[in-house]
Amino acid sequence: FYILDRNKDLALTAGETHLPADAFASIAGNDGKIDTLEFLDVVDSAFKQADTNQDGLLDRQEFVALLTRIRNQ
Repeated sequence: FYILDRNKDLALTAGETHLPADAFASIAGNDGKIDTLEFLDVVDSAFKQADTNQDGLLDRQEFVALLTRIRNQ
């Protein structure tokens, strides 16, 4: 988050991300920015989706599958 937040205002604008406009809008909510909590919600959701055996950990296979899915988006 902090690497993407170039102006250090603790919010991500569309210009600070590489997301398609519709994806950004679905995360950003009403203010048109992604704050820390919204960002963490996305990370948490991605983790839960990647944790296919639901053990609260990502093993190597789950992690590689997550990276592959991200790369192919």
